[in-house]
Parts: sequence; structure tokens; C-alpha cells
Amino acid sequence: MVSPSKKYLNKAAGPDIAKVRHLGTHYELMTKFARQVRDLLDGTTEGLNKSAVLSIGTSADDKVKSTDFSFFRDGACLRVASAETALAAGTVPADKWGLWLVSVQPDGTLRTTGAAANGTTGYNTEALAIAAKPATPAGDVAVGYFTVLTAVGQPFVADTDALQGGAAGNPSSDTNYYDGSNTDLYKSRLTYDGTATLVTKPDALLP
Repeated sequence: MVSPSKKYLNKAAGPDIAKVRHLGTHYELMTKFARQVRDLLDGTTEGLNKSAVLSIGTSADDKVKSTDFSFFRDGACLRVASAETALAAGTVPADKWGLWLVSVQPDGTLRTTGAAANGTTGYNTEALAIAAKPATPAGDVAVGYFTVLTAVGQPFVADTDALQGGAAGNPSSDTNYYDGSNTDLYKSRLTYDGTATLVTKPDALLP
């Protein structure tokens, strides 16, 4: 009778080596997972978990709408319901671009911050507006941002004129929305031996 150890040694080496390599990868992923959980719990990591999608407001077309999302803050994962948020004050000169950053405050309240030149010279191109995107206010987590081109020959008055597709005032002729990216957490995927899959993703852990 062949002993278990000899039987093992007589097996083809290829598949076993592949399994060892997969186990090594699995260990590395789980180690990374543990570190990320630690950082979340001690508040080291902050950022979006489930991103919001930005669009024109439905009840008020001069506001920006965000779908529900969740974010990490001080070791907790907080959910924010869909909402419509007013644009920070500023009048973009005719035929220029403006930009607004959307962020969430520690208590879950949303707010917008305009780019520095929104209310003065505006920006000649969307690219220049994006390059001037304001920093996220201290303590906030960025949700996304959007750019606005005025109506032809008309200024764009924030919180008065509609975003593109709306009707209030002098609607924007072009509004583009840029959603925030999820924090690089729990996004690892490991397939072991073609049968088992480890997916570590926050959305899967939340109700």
C-alpha cells in the first residue's frame, strides 16, 4: 500500500504548484483586506463606498440631483439618500464654462463649491474649468462635480438658471456630470481552482 505522502509526491506537480500559488495570492488579498478594515475602523480611510450619480434636478431644474450613496467617515459607513442641492452662488459670464464640486459634510448634508473664476471671468473651455476644480472642503468627502456652459450670449446665474435640459431662466447649453470614484477598498477578486471566487466589495456587505 502506498503511503499518503508517497501518493502525494507521485501526483503531477503542475496543479499542486498552481494551487500553492493561488493560496499565496489568497493570503496576500486577505492581508490587504484586513489592513483596509483596520484603516476603516480607526478612521484612517475616508471616501465613497457606493458612488452617487449626478444629474439635473427633477423637482427644481436649477439644482443638481444625486442618487443615494454611501461613504466612509470616522470608521463608519454612512448612507445618504437621494437629494437635490442648490448651486453655490456665482454668475458665469456669457459663453463661458463654470464648474461646481459636490461634497458631503460629516453630518451627511450635501453642498456645492464653485470654481474660483465662476463668478468673474469664467473659463474658455471645459478643460480649463476642470483644471480649476476646487479642493474638497475640509472635513467633507467629494461626491463628484459638473461643468456648465452658459446659454448662447447669456450669463448663467447659479441657483436661478436651469442646467441643460431644464427650462428655468437661461438654461445651460451644455452640462456634463462627473461622478466620484469608489474608494479602492474590497475590490479584489480571486478565482481559485476554477470553482471558488472570493469577492470583497463593500456593496455586497451592505443591505
